[in-house]
Amino acid sequence: LDGYVEDARFVRLRELSATVTLPQSAAARFLRADRASIAFSARNLHIWTRYHGTDPESNYNTTGDQPQDLVTPPPPTTFQVRLNVGF
Repeated sequence: LDGYVEDARFVRLRELSATVTLPQSAAARFLRADRASIAFSARNLHIWTRYHGTDPESNYNTTGDQPQDLVTPPPPTTFQVRLNVGF
């Protein structure tokens, strides 16, 4: 196994989020609400590693103790927008 062992250290920007609170006048005018905010988030934005496989956390081997990442896709980058409204 010596030829297949490699450094799997990594740093991942796993999640980033921000929330913007709308002015009360805008919430009342457009949503007929007392308050409102919009939240933005993104997951799995970037990974810094020297690992040559798809992802150091990928592993489809569930029966043994040797990790394998053959044809295992890395986690996808996802974006989310959420509207919070209070009445």
